[in-house]
Amino acid sequence: MLIGLLQAFAISYEFFTKKIRLKIFEGVPIIITRWFGRLITYLFYCVSLVFFFSPDVKSAMTFIAGLSSFSGPSPFMDLSIKPFQLIIYVPLVLFIEFLRNDHQDIYERFLTFWSGKNQKYIRWTVYSVMITIIYISGFKSVQFIYANF
Repeated sequence: MLIGLLQAFAISYEFFTKKIRLKIFEGVPIIITRWFGRLITYLFYCVSLVFFFSPDVKSAMTFIAGLSSFSGPSPFMDLSIKPFQLIIYVPLVLFIEFLRNDHQDIYERFLTFWSGKNQKYIRWTVYSVMITIIYISGFKSVQFIYANF
């Protein structure tokens, strides 16, 4: 339920403050405005996921409070879940997102190259490597998150 309230808050904030935010950022270069908005959206999404995956509000608040604490166990100790995916996929997705939104001419050339007839071997090699990395790094059995609902 709290995740729904957070999403409702985000939508209300977006709707009711748009004119004010546009006025505040009218003198700021568009690239800074765009990346600031992306950063805020990403941080909000990360915080809302804490509430989604936590069994109760107290656990979520303990986790969030522990993020700023330098004593005790680190909340990032379990980052070993899928290190290959973190190292390879996250920068790749961010790079493609950057090209798609900020450099559309380069992105269009990439799409033309990627979907060309002669490039199918490159495409299938990349797909095979990605599937292999997912298989190797995600070998342990984890319950599907929506099975709880």
